[in-house]
Amino acid sequence: MPHPHRLGPIFAASLLSFALVSTPAQASPEAQGKETIDLDLYTLTDVHGHIEQVTKKGKVTEAGGGAMKCYLDKARAANPNSSLMLLGDNIGASPFTSGILKDNPTVEVLNKLDPVASTLGNHELDLGVRAFQDRLSGKGGFSKVGFQYLAINVEGIQGLGKYKIWTSPSGIKVAYIGAIAADVPAKLNPAETKNLRFNDPIPLLNQTAKKLKEDGQADVVVAALDDDTKNNYRKMDAAYVDGFMGGDTHVPYTFSKDEGEPVSAVASGSYMDNLGVLRLKIDSKTKKITSSKAQLIPAGTIAQCGSDQGVQQIIDSAAAQAKDEGEKPVATGVKGKYLRGVHLGEDGQPIPGANRGVESTLGDMIADSLKDEVFTDSEGKQKVDIGVIHAGDLREDLIPNQGVITYAQTFVVEPFSNDIGYRKMSGATFKTLLEQQWKLNNASEEEMAAAGVPESEWHNQGSRPMLKLNLSSNVSYTYDPEAPYGKHITSVSIDGKPLEVDKTYTVGSVKFLLDGGDSFAAMRDGSPIRTLGVLDRDSVNNYLKNHAGELSPRSKKASVGIRLVSEQIDSNGDLTFELQGLSFTEGPGITKRVSVRVGDHEASGKVDNSLAETERVRTDGAGKATVKVHVGAVEKPQSLPLSVKTDFGEVVSPAQGLKVQIRPAAGEAKPTEPSQDKPANESGTPGKAGHDVPEKASKASKKAGHLAATGSNGQAELALSALLLIGGACVLTARRRNRSC
Repeated sequence: MPHPHRLGPIFAASLLSFALVSTPAQASPEAQGKETIDLDLYTLTDVHGHIEQVTKKGKVTEAGGGAMKCYLDKARAANPNSSLMLLGDNIGASPFTSGILKDNPTVEVLNKLDPVASTLGNHELDLGVRAFQDRLSGKGGFSKVGFQYLAINVEGIQGLGKYKIWTSPSGIKVAYIGAIAADVPAKLNPAETKNLRFNDPIPLLNQTAKKLKEDGQADVVVAALDDDTKNNYRKMDAAYVDGFMGGDTHVPYTFSKDEGEPVSAVASGSYMDNLGVLRLKIDSKTKKITSSKAQLIPAGTIAQCGSDQGVQQIIDSAAAQAKDEGEKPVATGVKGKYLRGVHLGEDGQPIPGANRGVESTLGDMIADSLKDEVFTDSEGKQKVDIGVIHAGDLREDLIPNQGVITYAQTFVVEPFSNDIGYRKMSGATFKTLLEQQWKLNNASEEEMAAAGVPESEWHNQGSRPMLKLNLSSNVSYTYDPEAPYGKHITSVSIDGKPLEVDKTYTVGSVKFLLDGGDSFAAMRDGSPIRTLGVLDRDSVNNYLKNHAGELSPRSKKASVGIRLVSEQIDSNGDLTFELQGLSFTEGPGITKRVSVRVGDHEASGKVDNSLAETERVRTDGAGKATVKVHVGAVEKPQSLPLSVKTDFGEVVSPAQGLKVQIRPAAGEAKPTEPSQDKPANESGTPGKAGHDVPEKASKASKKAGHLAATGSNGQAELALSALLLIGGACVLTARRRNRSC
């Protein structure tokens, strides 16, 4: 985990000065006479300006602000011992109605919901620290935020609290401690965070909870952390933390102490798709918790309440102001749906846009637009070599209505108003950039150091284990799903030719990514950024306008994971390959079959497109297959070209230079010394798909399989062994066991 910063000597003393205590309500006579007090602690996270109700296929999928107000009012009337806590990212990356109006409508709606407080989210800082502080005070054309923002682990932003104590009508004191993930600098423009400090939130949450309990300031403590719930709730000190509320990943979670968990934990999801709640039963005499569970209330249930008239007026007024501008068409004749990646929720249904670890048809189209719209000369004739966009930039699917795309639609796809531009970088740097799609979010600092991650990046690995880069259609690559950090990429092709590590390429993107955002630090190793003074969505609008008739969602994946199970041919004369990342998670690009060709030998197999295995997010795992290629008897080691085809055509071409180094079956012939030619380019070793490398792999390294990556001219080969799967940096020759590093 990121390095926990030491707490200064004034930590304990400063707690009181930062505490914000709401005025206690008088306990009702009815509450005073009860033996058990029911607390309902509600939570919303990642609203992102989604204040309008949304219905899809006859089902309410987003409750909207009016229904949420109605439901909460009735819940509070039924049980006055109820409160609402917001978990951050209330604004930013918003739909057109809110976004075009500076998110003022969302702030006004949330004020009406009467939250106790809100955790700070990274999107609160999308427009910079100054704009956020203007929101707190109601200056600069921003509606005033009517609740306190909390972030105990942030230094450098005035106006933030650390915790707030809410006293229920029954007299129970509930402390909400707010915090945000330490990787915020990776999610924002580095220029905005250079004077800020984001400390490790976990020790601060636990130590503050202990002090609040021991000092008698709180009967119940809730840790409210704007970070992934599943990764963090077990890190809480259950002796002092009674509940956990999380967010950021847009994934809804419930974990209940009544069902054996150390603490109850909840994340509502995003966009008002659910309302989360921690339901606690308190002994009125001892003020001890006797029951604790987490629940989700879906949008459809909330919508049954109806809509609060006052809140609905705010929403309707905003929608009317935004309507005329938003309905302007930017392109006509657009074919197909451009979708983000999905994975399955707890109910087995896909969650739109939730999977940022996979290639998507929307991301690929945006990357193509960047290659087409970013120029390196003043005449607008010299296009960049590569277009690239990160999955986090894409906030909504792009689905034409009878071929028409409107300004409101592209606004919500790319709502951040990023400038587009480019950097120059070497092929080696570009390969490193691709390697940085894999994150070390749960690694210890020792593991990060061993993997070669600079200490400055230890806090920037994010809550997602993989953040996919989408690439323009002239770029493709293969990867090893299981290789060590920094060793996943096994081949890269640009314009049909192998990547040249010493060649300079121009890479076009949005300024956030070019600045190294989302922990893509390799971007900063390129030349200084050149921006064009054009916003991202405006460049997409121009691209769609000029190319709408010829565009369609991509079917062939740019990235494919492949692993040779064993370099030895089995007793049947077969080589076994494991492949993944063959399909998109949605859209037309879902292949049913795949074929693998090794030299003149070819075989095919069925593709499993199940999304049930959530860990596939680590390595773009949608579309998995195992294929056995019969090559017969081999008398001596051979190096054979490899290619892969799906239903939509070739996804790994022999021109990429990826080759298979094979050996005879055991007992057929003695293997000769593998080639020791020095590579002119990068190399890698695919491993087994979808699982961590087992400890026993080191014992099997004598016979585990490999692929050889190409050199810069497509001619050099490098014999590898499974030792690289573990060691990650050295070449092992078959006979002498000499390493060349």
